[in-house]
Amino acid sequence: SSNNTDDTADSSNNTDDTDNDKIRISMNRYVSVSVEKGWSSKRDLIGYYNPLTRQYDRSNSKIYDALMILDSEGKGSDLPYLILLDEANLSPIEYYWADFMKAADRDPDNSNTYINIGLERDIFIPETLHFLATINNDQTTEQLSPRLIDRAWIIKLPKSVYKRHDPVKCDWGIISWEDIYSAFGKPDNLTVKQRKVLDEIYKAFEDETTNISISYRVRSSIESYICVAQEIMEEEEGGKKKDQIALDYAILQKLLPKIDGPLSSYKDLFEKLENLCASDYGNLTMTAKAIKKMKDNAKNNMGYCQYLT
Repeated sequence: SSNNTDDTADSSNNTDDTDNDKIRISMNRYVSVSVEKGWSSKRDLIGYYNPLTRQYDRSNSKIYDALMILDSEGKGSDLPYLILLDEANLSPIEYYWADFMKAADRDPDNSNTYINIGLERDIFIPETLHFLATINNDQTTEQLSPRLIDRAWIIKLPKSVYKRHDPVKCDWGIISWEDIYSAFGKPDNLTVKQRKVLDEIYKAFEDETTNISISYRVRSSIESYICVAQEIMEEEEGGKKKDQIALDYAILQKLLPKIDGPLSSYKDLFEKLENLCASDYGNLTMTAKAIKKMKDNAKNNMGYCQYLT
């Protein structure tokens, strides 16, 4: 009799776990947030705890609910959760996103990351949470700070002619965080030659005339990116190899956004990068075009040079 009771209990628990998994998988794990001018703290992004009502006044209930879901999942979170910050630099991102910027510095060997959003306890942020952001650069937006550029990959979208396409139906099924990590979390396997080229690039940026610091965080992310990208990308016509393409994109997305100042300060840096772009190993056509564009724009901007324009 007692064995039957135990079996019944086990069966009930299994059913609950299955139902919970179905509910969790069916949830929309994507939140889009429209950033507004004047945001200055996490109160604007999430909300704050009201001591008078003893309740949490939510500025965005979807973000609050997402954080509560992730906190409840804890280390067992196994599905990606994406939050999009639309027009993110209408307000200084490092102000309203400060707590998450700290979480972006998580130690790969220690996934225990907590933030405080004004509750009586800190909440757990699993590595499955990722933020995306769209930005514009005009008189209505804020410049990206060096602190933020250090932690983000910045992709400039090329100008393109709009073409109407029929929607494509994709039935990929559920993509787990483990699937994503196994595809993009490959270990560092750079060759000696690749490391030598990267060291030359880092030294060029950190030269006393340029004095742009390349942190360990940036170096590590660049090297990890190249290791993964060169396995996925395809060689281009003209003999441009996959590892060259990966390096080209890494420079564009992680290093050139740091350039912001008088063109005279970057004369030596540009010369060294242009020599590398034209070398047998380099073949960095996108970097060469970006440098030329910055030089041309500086002539029309009183000698001021900036990549993010």
